[in-house]
Amino acid sequence: MLKEQELKQLERNEELVMDRLAREDAAARERAEMQMKKKLETAMKVEEARAKSEEQISAAQHEKELEIQRMKENMKAETLKAEAMAKAEAERMNEDVKLRMMKAEAEQRRIR
Repeated sequence: MLKEQELKQLERNEELVMDRLAREDAAARERAEMQMKKKLETAMKVEEARAKSEEQISAAQHEKELEIQRMKENMKAETLKAEAMAKAEAERMNEDVKLRMMKAEAEQRRIR
């Protein structure tokens, strides 16, 4: 009778140990699964941040290129304007010289 009770107690202890091991194993699997999920979430966040920063860099470079193009166009327009003004001034000066020469010739003809 005592042996039978001891056997039952041993079986019960074994069942309790097996149950505990199963619970610990399940908890360990759950923790591992949570860690994997967190790693995946972190990797996804890192990838999103990288993609966003690349997009921002690309947009900034594009804006810089546009600004450089605008500056080139403005400089070209200003240069053309300055050239036109210089040309007009030179033409006015040439006309002024021609008028003076004509006046001088007319004065000389009048004096003769």
